[in-house]
Amino acid sequence: MRLRSTAYTKNQAEVYDEKRFVTKRDILFHQMELEHLWYGLLGTSVDSMVLEVGCGTGRFTKILAESGYAVTSVDPSPAMLEKAREKCADISNVRFIECWGDDLPFADGTFDVVYSIRVLNQTESKPKALSIVREMARVVANGGRLIIEYVNSERIAKIPSKAVRLSRTQVHQVVCEIDGFSEIGYKGILFGSMTLMNAAPECVYEPWRSIDAALSMLMPSMCSRCYLYYRKS
Repeated sequence: MRLRSTAYTKNQAEVYDEKRFVTKRDILFHQMELEHLWYGLLGTSVDSMVLEVGCGTGRFTKILAESGYAVTSVDPSPAMLEKAREKCADISNVRFIECWGDDLPFADGTFDVVYSIRVLNQTESKPKALSIVREMARVVANGGRLIIEYVNSERIAKIPSKAVRLSRTQVHQVVCEIDGFSEIGYKGILFGSMTLMNAAPECVYEPWRSIDAALSMLMPSMCSRCYLYYRKS
């Protein structure tokens, strides 16, 4: 999910997976993200109704649907949704809807699990990112889960970037505008930063991943990207 004026085009969608999920580094980053998504799903029923906000080409949608979850995935890009539909053509328990994350066409409390990964940092502004968080929280059912990934503004060492950065407090304040939410987890990845990961040779990826995971567990607030996990009572 990108800016309203720059949603992924058909040409960009055609090469999206090839550019982002082919190299060993890219696959490793995807695996790190997936591990944190599964953490947020611990204890949920596989027949839960799940909403992915900003599904792109459906990389997580496909995995969750194949695991039994009933997945609804939204994205503002018709071209990205076309790729996602192709990827999930043989899966019945998934549906795709074109819409913006800050204007979800669902009633309050519709879903058992709502999540977004690699989305909020690509929005046009901090207020826009937080409006997406607000909408995500709105559609979580009582007893449900909310999983929010964001680029961390509280990290001390930051490289100048156009990415929208948020803080734990900012996200928490917006989520808790709706009664019933309690934070049940706070985790981070990329203690060493994406820039360092990009610069590292492939031969050090595995040991780097182990070291990064240990440091991220100890100091999530110092990580480049953070995950907040909520339960709604």
